[in-house]
Amino acid sequence: MNPDRKAWNSSLRPVAKSKMGKPKKPPVRRKPSLEEVQKRFKVVTAAMLGEKPRKPMKKRAASNEGWIDIARAIWDDPTNERKCEVCGVPLGDVFHRIFYHHLLHRGTYRKMKRRPENLAQVCPDHHQAAHNYGVENLAEEAVEYREGWMILATRLVSLRNESNNITDGNERMG
Repeated sequence: MNPDRKAWNSSLRPVAKSKMGKPKKPPVRRKPSLEEVQKRFKVVTAAMLGEKPRKPMKKRAASNEGWIDIARAIWDDPTNERKCEVCGVPLGDVFHRIFYHHLLHRGTYRKMKRRPENLAQVCPDHHQAAHNYGVENLAEEAVEYREGWMILATRLVSLRNESNNITDGNERMG
């Protein structure tokens, strides 16, 4: 008997050379359509797919001003020159929310989002730059308008320290 040939009662059967080394393909599964999901799970909206339905957002009381109301009050202040705090470019006469940048992010520092000191009045270009690179990075590395970025970064650090109850470098307020 040929030693290279396996016995037929062996668990190792010869495999065709064309199939050697190729993994088996998993069966193709089609994603269900929205209609199929709605029918199967008896849902009407995507919010109903979770375990608990979302609570509707509470309406803000008239006495509770939003940050845009604060920004509009800053804009309408007669002492406001309506110029970018970074470059000094005039912003025009029409209020727009793009002219105001939160130094401390609204989501992270929720108590600070309505503070006028936290709103920097900037032109749209510098608003985008602040989001893309960060005020502190621009204060350190900006070639143009470095002084304006430094003023905003100083204000940002003092607001952050106040928010985190830090008096100076290592001490916490009691």
